[in-house]
Amino acid sequence: MIHKSEQGKTLSVVDFRSDTLDLIPILTNIPKDAYVTISSQLRNIHLILGDKGMSFGENRLKLEWQKDPKVEYQVYSETFESSIQPTNTQIVGKAWLETQLERLKLNLSIAKDAPPLKDDGKCENEGVCGRAKYFPSAPNLIYIASQDCGDFCYIHCAFMNKKTGETKALSNCGPYLFSQNLDYYGNENSICDLNSRCRKVNGKVIGILRSTLQINF
Repeated sequence: MIHKSEQGKTLSVVDFRSDTLDLIPILTNIPKDAYVTISSQLRNIHLILGDKGMSFGENRLKLEWQKDPKVEYQVYSETFESSIQPTNTQIVGKAWLETQLERLKLNLSIAKDAPPLKDDGKCENEGVCGRAKYFPSAPNLIYIASQDCGDFCYIHCAFMNKKTGETKALSNCGPYLFSQNLDYYGNENSICDLNSRCRKVNGKVIGILRSTLQINF
Protein backbone atom coordinates (compact mmCIF):
# COMPACT_ATOMS: atom_id res chain seq x y z
CA MET A 1 0.00 0.00 0.00
CA ILE A 2 1.28 3.46 -0.89
CA HIS A 3 1.04 6.43 1.47
CA LYS A 4 1.71 10.13 1.04
CA SER A 5 2.78 12.30 3.98
CA GLU A 6 0.62 15.16 5.19
CA GLN A 7 2.99 17.69 3.62
CA GLY A 8 3.12 15.69 0.39
CA LYS A 9 6.94 15.57 0.37
CA THR A 10 7.44 11.92 1.34
CA LEU A 11 6.14 8.78 -0.34
CA SER A 12 6.07 5.62 1.79
CA VAL A 13 4.83 2.05 1.54
CA VAL A 14 3.17 -0.22 4.07
CA ASP A 15 4.14 -3.85 3.63
CA PHE A 16 1.09 -5.94 4.53
CA ARG A 17 3.32 -8.98 5.12
CA SER A 18 5.00 -7.34 8.13
CA ASP A 19 3.66 -7.65 11.67
CA THR A 20 4.17 -4.00 12.56
CA LEU A 21 2.71 -2.31 9.45
CA ASP A 22 5.25 0.48 9.81
CA LEU A 23 5.57 3.16 7.16
CA ILE A 24 8.68 2.58 5.03
CA PRO A 25 9.84 5.82 3.36
CA ILE A 26 10.67 5.38 -0.32
CA LEU A 27 11.00 8.93 -1.72
CA THR A 28 11.73 12.19 0.09
CA ASN A 29 11.89 15.81 -1.09
CA ILE A 30 9.26 15.29 -3.77
CA PRO A 31 8.87 18.51 -5.82
CA LYS A 32 5.82 20.54 -4.92
CA ASP A 33 2.73 19.83 -7.05
CA ALA A 34 4.56 17.08 -8.97
CA TYR A 35 2.75 13.84 -9.71
CA VAL A 36 4.58 10.61 -9.00
CA THR A 37 4.50 7.67 -11.39
CA ILE A 38 5.86 4.21 -10.62
CA SER A 39 6.72 1.84 -13.44
CA SER A 40 8.54 -1.45 -13.85
CA GLN A 41 9.63 -3.61 -16.77
CA LEU A 42 9.07 -6.80 -14.75
CA ARG A 43 5.34 -6.24 -14.59
CA ASN A 44 2.96 -3.90 -16.33
CA ILE A 45 2.84 -1.43 -13.46
CA HIS A 46 2.17 2.21 -14.13
CA LEU A 47 0.63 4.05 -11.22
CA ILE A 48 -0.19 7.74 -11.11
CA LEU A 49 -0.19 9.05 -7.56
CA GLY A 50 -1.89 12.38 -7.04
CA ASP A 51 -4.98 14.01 -5.59
CA LYS A 52 -6.65 14.30 -8.97
CA GLY A 53 -6.27 12.85 -12.43
CA MET A 54 -3.03 13.76 -14.14
CA SER A 55 -3.39 15.61 -17.44
CA PHE A 56 -0.93 16.40 -20.20
CA GLY A 57 1.48 19.15 -19.22
CA GLU A 58 1.63 18.30 -15.50
CA ASN A 59 5.09 18.04 -13.94
CA ARG A 60 5.83 14.50 -12.90
CA LEU A 61 8.41 12.51 -10.97
CA LYS A 62 8.99 9.04 -12.39
CA LEU A 63 10.29 6.21 -10.24
CA GLU A 64 11.72 3.30 -12.25
CA TRP A 65 11.41 0.24 -10.00
CA GLN A 66 14.29 -1.97 -11.11
CA LYS A 67 17.45 -3.54 -9.69
CA ASP A 68 19.01 -0.09 -9.45
CA PRO A 69 15.99 2.21 -8.86
CA LYS A 70 16.10 5.66 -10.46
CA VAL A 71 14.02 8.83 -10.42
CA GLU A 72 13.50 11.28 -13.26
CA TYR A 73 11.85 14.71 -12.97
CA GLN A 74 9.99 15.77 -16.09
CA VAL A 75 9.00 19.44 -16.22
CA TYR A 76 6.61 21.01 -18.73
CA SER A 77 6.80 24.60 -20.00
CA GLU A 78 3.86 26.87 -20.82
CA THR A 79 4.09 25.63 -24.41
CA PHE A 80 3.87 22.01 -23.15
CA GLU A 81 7.45 21.22 -24.09
CA SER A 82 9.03 18.86 -21.60
CA SER A 83 12.57 18.57 -20.31
CA ILE A 84 14.36 16.52 -17.68
CA GLN A 85 15.40 18.74 -14.79
CA PRO A 86 17.62 18.15 -11.73
CA THR A 87 15.76 17.20 -8.57
CA ASN A 88 16.60 16.95 -4.88
CA THR A 89 14.36 13.90 -4.55
CA GLN A 90 16.14 11.04 -2.80
CA ILE A 91 15.36 7.32 -2.99
CA VAL A 92 15.68 6.51 0.70
CA GLY A 93 13.89 3.17 0.29
CA LYS A 94 16.30 1.75 -2.26
CA ALA A 95 17.10 -1.31 -0.13
CA TRP A 96 13.39 -2.18 0.24
CA LEU A 97 12.72 -1.70 -3.48
CA GLU A 98 15.62 -3.95 -4.43
CA THR A 99 14.79 -6.75 -1.97
CA GLN A 100 11.10 -6.74 -2.94
CA LEU A 101 11.69 -6.66 -6.69
CA GLU A 102 10.91 -10.36 -7.11
CA ARG A 103 7.42 -9.80 -5.71
CA LEU A 104 6.51 -8.03 -8.94
CA LYS A 105 6.64 -11.43 -10.66
CA LEU A 106 3.92 -12.91 -8.44
CA ASN A 107 0.57 -13.61 -10.04
CA LEU A 108 -1.83 -11.97 -7.62
CA SER A 109 -5.54 -12.69 -7.52
CA ILE A 110 -8.13 -10.45 -9.09
CA ALA A 111 -11.26 -9.63 -7.11
CA LYS A 112 -14.21 -11.64 -8.46
CA ASP A 113 -17.96 -11.45 -8.08
CA ALA A 114 -19.31 -14.07 -5.69
CA PRO A 115 -22.78 -15.64 -5.97
CA PRO A 116 -25.26 -13.29 -4.24
CA LEU A 117 -25.90 -14.00 -0.59
CA LYS A 118 -29.39 -14.21 0.88
CA ASP A 119 -31.14 -10.83 0.93
CA ASP A 120 -32.40 -10.38 4.50
CA GLY A 121 -34.44 -7.27 3.71
CA LYS A 122 -32.08 -4.63 5.07
CA CYS A 123 -31.80 -2.82 1.73
CA GLU A 124 -34.52 -0.52 0.42
CA ASN A 125 -33.70 -1.31 -3.20
CA GLU A 126 -34.12 -4.82 -4.52
CA GLY A 127 -31.00 -6.66 -5.64
CA VAL A 128 -28.56 -4.56 -3.57
CA CYS A 129 -28.13 -6.54 -0.35
CA GLY A 130 -26.10 -9.72 -0.75
CA ARG A 131 -23.89 -8.56 -3.61
CA ALA A 132 -20.44 -9.93 -2.80
CA LYS A 133 -16.84 -9.95 -3.99
CA TYR A 134 -13.89 -12.12 -3.02
CA PHE A 135 -10.29 -13.11 -3.73
CA PRO A 136 -9.83 -16.84 -4.46
CA SER A 137 -6.89 -17.07 -2.04
CA ALA A 138 -8.66 -15.31 0.85
CA PRO A 139 -10.78 -16.96 3.56
CA ASN A 140 -13.26 -14.07 3.58
CA LEU A 141 -15.53 -12.31 1.16
CA ILE A 142 -16.95 -8.79 1.41
CA TYR A 143 -20.66 -8.18 0.83
CA ILE A 144 -23.33 -5.47 1.03
CA ALA A 145 -25.14 -5.98 4.34
CA SER A 146 -27.56 -3.04 4.47
CA GLN A 147 -28.65 0.17 2.78
CA ASP A 148 -29.99 3.50 4.09
CA CYS A 149 -31.85 5.82 1.74
CA GLY A 150 -32.89 9.43 2.18
CA ASP A 151 -31.86 12.11 -0.27
CA PHE A 152 -29.11 9.65 -1.19
CA CYS A 153 -28.64 5.93 -0.65
CA TYR A 154 -25.70 4.64 1.39
CA ILE A 155 -24.60 1.02 1.52
CA HIS A 156 -22.84 -0.73 4.40
CA CYS A 157 -20.59 -3.76 3.99
CA ALA A 158 -19.36 -6.66 6.06
CA PHE A 159 -16.86 -9.50 5.89
CA MET A 160 -17.98 -13.12 5.90
CA ASN A 161 -15.80 -16.14 6.52
CA LYS A 162 -16.50 -18.45 3.58
CA LYS A 163 -16.21 -21.61 5.74
CA THR A 164 -17.79 -20.65 9.07
CA GLY A 165 -20.25 -17.96 7.96
CA GLU A 166 -18.96 -15.64 10.71
CA THR A 167 -19.45 -11.97 9.83
CA LYS A 168 -17.73 -8.72 10.82
CA ALA A 169 -19.29 -5.35 10.02
CA LEU A 170 -17.49 -2.53 8.24
CA SER A 171 -18.34 1.16 8.57
CA ASN A 172 -18.91 1.59 4.83
CA CYS A 173 -18.16 -0.07 1.50
CA GLY A 174 -14.91 1.63 0.61
CA PRO A 175 -13.21 1.86 -1.73
CA TYR A 176 -10.80 -0.25 0.29
CA LEU A 177 -7.27 -1.27 -0.61
CA PHE A 178 -6.77 -4.84 0.55
CA SER A 179 -3.85 -7.10 1.32
CA GLN A 180 -3.79 -10.34 -0.66
CA ASN A 181 -5.44 -12.36 2.12
CA LEU A 182 -7.98 -9.67 3.08
CA ASP A 183 -6.42 -9.52 6.56
CA TYR A 184 -5.55 -5.81 6.33
CA TYR A 185 -7.02 -2.94 4.39
CA GLY A 186 -6.41 0.76 3.91
CA ASN A 187 -9.09 3.43 3.71
CA GLU A 188 -8.29 7.16 3.48
CA ASN A 189 -5.84 7.76 6.39
CA SER A 190 -6.21 4.48 8.31
CA ILE A 191 -4.85 0.94 8.24
CA CYS A 192 -7.21 -1.64 9.74
CA ASP A 193 -7.37 -5.36 10.40
CA LEU A 194 -10.35 -7.71 10.21
CA ASN A 195 -11.26 -6.98 13.83
CA SER A 196 -11.78 -3.33 12.83
CA ARG A 197 -8.76 -2.27 14.87
CA CYS A 198 -7.47 0.73 12.97
CA ARG A 199 -4.29 2.79 13.13
CA LYS A 200 -4.35 6.38 11.91
CA VAL A 201 -1.45 7.57 9.78
CA ASN A 202 -0.45 11.18 9.22
CA GLY A 203 -1.17 11.69 5.57
CA LYS A 204 -3.30 9.84 3.06
CA VAL A 205 -3.53 6.34 1.67
CA ILE A 206 -3.36 6.96 -2.08
CA GLY A 207 -2.78 3.66 -3.83
CA ILE A 208 -1.69 0.06 -3.83
CA LEU A 209 0.93 -1.65 -5.95
CA ARG A 210 -1.71 -3.80 -7.62
CA SER A 211 -4.92 -1.96 -8.47
CA THR A 212 -6.68 -5.32 -8.80
CA LEU A 213 -6.64 -5.55 -5.02
CA GLN A 214 -9.12 -2.69 -4.76
CA ILE A 215 -12.76 -3.50 -4.07
CA ASN A 216 -15.38 -0.85 -4.70
CA PHE A 217 -19.08 -1.56 -4.99
